[in-house]
Amino acid sequence: IAAAGFRYFVDSWVSSTAEVDTAGIGYAADTKREEPVFPLAHVSDDDFQLLAGVPGDADIRDALVSEAIAQFHHARSVGGLHSLLFRTDLLGSAEYQDALRQIVRQFRSEESWIATGRDLVDWLRGRAMVSVDTRTLGPRRIRLAVTNKGNAALNNVAVRVELPRPTDRVRIIPSILGRNVPELELDPKRQSLRLRFESLAGYTSSVLVLVLDDYDDYSLN
Repeated sequence: IAAAGFRYFVDSWVSSTAEVDTAGIGYAADTKREEPVFPLAHVSDDDFQLLAGVPGDADIRDALVSEAIAQFHHARSVGGLHSLLFRTDLLGSAEYQDALRQIVRQFRSEESWIATGRDLVDWLRGRAMVSVDTRTLGPRRIRLAVTNKGNAALNNVAVRVELPRPTDRVRIIPSILGRNVPELELDPKRQSLRLRFESLAGYTSSVLVLVLDDYDDYSLN
C-alpha cells in the first residue's frame, strides 16, 4: 500500500488520536491533551464485520470491496465521517492488498477527503472557532457576519446561507471598502448561497451585506 502512494490513515487515526468505546462512539483527541475533544459517531463496519455478511459461496475479495464501497456511499449520502477500519490479517494482508487498493482508489475518485486523525482534529477545532450571524435588513438585504473566535488564521472557510426566497442574482457589499469579498456560488435551485473565504485572521470578523436581485456588473448570474 505504501508503495502505491497510500497511507494507513485510519490505523494512524485509531492508534494515535482516537478511542472507540463499546457503544460505537469515537473521540478525536488532541495528543497533547488527555481528554477527548470531539465525539464522532462510528457508523461503518470493519473488514471482519463485512466478512460476516458475505454468503458462503461468494468470492471474498469481490464481496469485501463491494460492501466497503456500499458503506462509503451510504455515509456520503447522509453526510459525515466514514471510517475505513481493517486488520493486518484481512484487508491489510498481502493477500488482499489489491482489494484495499481498489477500495481506496474508489474513495479518492469520488472527491472524498482522506484525512489523518490530526487533520480531522484541526478541521473540527477550526470549525468550532467560526461563528456566523445573519440579520435581515429588508426584503432584499441580509447582513452577514463571519467571526473567527480563535487566535490562529483559518483558510478556505465555507459558509452556506439559506435565502428567504429564490433569487437570480446576489451582490456582496463589504462593510469596509476595498476589502476582498468571498467567492460566491448559488445552488441550482437558487435557494441557498455558498461563500468561501480565502482566509480569516484570528480574532477578526468579516461583515458583509448580501443584496438579492441586484442587476449590475458585480452580480452573480
